[in-house]
Amino acid sequence: MMLSLVQTADGLPISHKVHPGNTADGATLLPMIRKLLQRYPRWT
Repeated sequence: MMLSLVQTADGLPISHKVHPGNTADGATLLPMIRKLLQRYPRWT
């Protein structure tokens, strides 16, 4: 199991996702960023 966690500069969690254990870090970063930008469009 692998966990992606996004948090504010103050350490407050914004979002998370659980990935299969055999997923590389590089394969999770861009999809997580895209998901956040869709969920919070004012950040763009």
